[in-house]
Amino acid sequence: MSDTQLALPAHVPPTLVRDFDAFGDQRLIDDPFGLFREMANTYPSVFYSTRHGGHWVVTGRQAVEEALSNSDTFGSGVMAIPNVDAPAMFIPVQLDPPSHTLYRTMLNPMFRPAAIWKLENEVRAFARDLIDAVKDRGECEFVDTIALPLPVLIFMRQMDLPEHRYQQFAAWVRELLTGQTQQQRDDGSAKIIEYIRSVVMEREADANGDWVRKLLAAEVEGRPLDREREVWPICNLLFVGGLDTVKNGLSHMMRALSSRPDLQQRLRDDPSIAPAAVEEMMHFLGGVNPPRVLRHDTDFMGVKMRARDLAIMYTPTAAGDRPADINDPSTINFDRENKTHIAFGAGRHRCIGAVLARLEMKVFLQEWFASIPSFEVTPGSKLTYSPGLATSVEELHLRWPRRS
Repeated sequence: MSDTQLALPAHVPPTLVRDFDAFGDQRLIDDPFGLFREMANTYPSVFYSTRHGGHWVVTGRQAVEEALSNSDTFGSGVMAIPNVDAPAMFIPVQLDPPSHTLYRTMLNPMFRPAAIWKLENEVRAFARDLIDAVKDRGECEFVDTIALPLPVLIFMRQMDLPEHRYQQFAAWVRELLTGQTQQQRDDGSAKIIEYIRSVVMEREADANGDWVRKLLAAEVEGRPLDREREVWPICNLLFVGGLDTVKNGLSHMMRALSSRPDLQQRLRDDPSIAPAAVEEMMHFLGGVNPPRVLRHDTDFMGVKMRARDLAIMYTPTAAGDRPADINDPSTINFDRENKTHIAFGAGRHRCIGAVLARLEMKVFLQEWFASIPSFEVTPGSKLTYSPGLATSVEELHLRWPRRS
């Protein structure tokens, strides 16, 4: 019943209703970025879908950034559409200030730039190994051979998780974020939670060990973290973020670059522009689509919303709705002066792993273009996506001239 259309709530004007299915709309499977541009340019900044129990959809740079920055109104206590009334199992993303601030402050040292930059040599060596394995073939299925293993295995090493299970773990996260039914999404969540519990129970409190052991040794407000109420939910969040976000970002970047040999050549000629290229493409492609719950009645962007209403923030639509001082919003432009974006979120919930994500994407671009000539999507291959709280590329077949 939750995946079908329901009756319209009394406070929702019929003029704001669109038949939009965030988890199964065929347009999100065939051409999501075309739909995101259409949503930014022709849809209301806030519209309503009666699918999945009913929820608002917030689109465009101004509306999404304002909503994500306003945790007093748009609460973070949900991880699913429709909402499941249960204790927070993904901390601190499911918490709002002041509780969120306590955990974020405790986690910040693990993800500070100086700590993450120390991983660059490891990331670079691993990226080079993955690229070397395919460069002489003249082709690869990019998602499974590079986009998935590069960030996932780097993350798993920090968590000291069994690397041979990385595909299974990634499948659980995809099930949680892009499952087309509520049961599929619940199943993915349950598998992650059950596994993380077993991992935490096996580790000892050792501040010099992996991220799990550091959490077991950590304190908040002068006390150790509770395993069940705090350590497990924090590890759940790290697991989901580490196993999906960068994989999606890399896949979307390569899909976009495959039709732009001019941009490929620029990256090949000047590796130093890789950080700027990452920022521009993250603006253009967007990130996850986080859910929110209204904490009180409000009038947002001229729309009356009620307490406990649910909303999805579509960050990929922000590229089509840039501020007036930024030119060509819907075109990739490495020379854009203002490359600010909200692909990593906004406000207090800005992604804590953004430094690691940027490092991995920068290093990958530099290593790829040092080894691979001009490439394209393999003619005849089908490019499809999985929609949901994140937009994933299912398969991306690339080809390039073989070396003689």
